[in-house]
Amino acid sequence: MTKKVIGIVPKANSLFTTDFYNDDIYAFVNNYGKRITEAGGLPIGLVPIDAGENASGIEEQLDMCHALLFSGGGRIWPYHIRAIHYAYKRGIKVLGICMGMQVMHTYFILRDEAQRRGLTDASADELLEIYDEMKKARYYFVEPVSHHWDIDPTASHMQDAKHLVAVKCQSNTSKVMGLEPFDKINAVTMHRYRVINPSKDLAVTMMADDDTIEGIEYGDIFIGVQFHPEAETEFMELFKWLCA
Repeated sequence: MTKKVIGIVPKANSLFTTDFYNDDIYAFVNNYGKRITEAGGLPIGLVPIDAGENASGIEEQLDMCHALLFSGGGRIWPYHIRAIHYAYKRGIKVLGICMGMQVMHTYFILRDEAQRRGLTDASADELLEIYDEMKKARYYFVEPVSHHWDIDPTASHMQDAKHLVAVKCQSNTSKVMGLEPFDKINAVTMHRYRVINPSKDLAVTMMADDDTIEGIEYGDIFIGVQFHPEAETEFMELFKWLCA
């Protein structure tokens, strides 16, 4: 059977904000590709050109992918919006992890604002213009949260970076993970921000005890989790779903 190609949309460090040549990089955490491979998929890393502005070249790379994984990171760039818009328009699966979930959240807020402005089928360029305008107007897509990243875990100390996450409702996410409403999982957490006021088009699927949203989904094609399922093998069902 032919393996599904899973495009990993990476984080970027200091992209176009530094004069130091070796700091201008994309970064891929090894465990993303490892879990995709273990789930039967074929991981490839997506590397946009001119990603800070037009993100040119990414559509040709996306055309090779059957599904996308949006990784954790520290900042959402234009290529993130272009990539998730591509997935939305083509109806392919997306697994968003940590910042990747926040990309999903941000994208649907941008769609809501586009519709409010009368743009019923906004292009990626139009959504990026709205994104810039909303940021300049100090719209907050996320807010700081405490005690969700108290340590920098090592591979042998992942247990020290865990907290409980509760299943909020019956959902595609709970079905994929084999969970029932009110079940709790103990998951690795490494984030300092959380999503707020999610779009009406997204279902909130999981939450932490402090009301931090830990899971969102769109239909049966987009799953977002704020925790890090790639950090261990307990949540392989998410990657099997992505690669199916």
